[in-house]
Amino acid sequence: MARNKIKRVSTILFLVFFLTGCKDAVNEVFNQGQYTDSDFLANYYSYYPEELRKNVYSTNETIIDIDVSDKTYSFLGGEAKEKALIPDYQEGLISKKELKEKFGIDLDENTVEEVLNNQLQRVSWYDYSKYYNLSDSNYGDSKINDSFKRGYFSKMTDGLINCFGFGAIARIQTDENGFGVLFKHELVEYTSFFVSLRGATNIDEGPTYNSDLEFRVSFYIEESASMQPSKVTFKMDLNEIYTDGSGNSNVIYFRLKDVLTQQQLPLLKRTTGFSFSFTLKEHVLLCPGGVVNTDTDYKFALMLYELMLPHSKWR
Repeated sequence: MARNKIKRVSTILFLVFFLTGCKDAVNEVFNQGQYTDSDFLANYYSYYPEELRKNVYSTNETIIDIDVSDKTYSFLGGEAKEKALIPDYQEGLISKKELKEKFGIDLDENTVEEVLNNQLQRVSWYDYSKYYNLSDSNYGDSKINDSFKRGYFSKMTDGLINCFGFGAIARIQTDENGFGVLFKHELVEYTSFFVSLRGATNIDEGPTYNSDLEFRVSFYIEESASMQPSKVTFKMDLNEIYTDGSGNSNVIYFRLKDVLTQQQLPLLKRTTGFSFSFTLKEHVLLCPGGVVNTDTDYKFALMLYELMLPHSKWR
């Protein structure tokens, strides 16, 4: 299938901005226009707060291997109703009123089974992300919402789960080492996990190729009176992710109770930071057969659009 090449975005503004909304003693500084350069190689973002670099996190790490083949791993399609919305209602996370006002689903007129079987009434991940992204969810405290709207990482908390024509403004481009972020608030309740992403290269001509990678998301839990700092890493193999198709992205969504045991579920409590990294496992030109091609100057990147923890609560 033909894919559109990455849209290149240029800018002429070079004002200095400070990233706020994280606990780092030293704020990260960047220029407006940085990471949106027409030069693909100039857009890699690799910032890690110093707090997340502490060895104690790595020595106290729990790794959760997730098989996405039996989870939601798809294009940005219309299965959010079946995979997320109705299960949210059945677990008491959203009300009948909310279903009707936000998504046009009337459970006074239809049963849950009729709603699920109605193929004409689709709810896309675009629709779902409008209400349950980290910047706009209602945590009962506007300061919590506002904290997710600050800093460079706010690109991944605004509900823009694909380019939507915004190009580099909507995404974070990173290499295999990835990047990290710290928040002022801590996670206290959580139900599910969502991330949208795609691959990209600076190959300008010829056919496009999808890619395979190992993707890792880590949750960082602060030290407390009873616990040392800890880290929980979700590791998953992603096969055939969209690459070099700016109009296409992949969704990974799962309910945390489906991937964690009852003993593991509390491990994420008091999370204040995240990091993202990956290993490229297959690309026809850049990593054929799992071997890095050292004879090419072309480079691979992961484009990350959104992280959602729907119905999560923070303090």
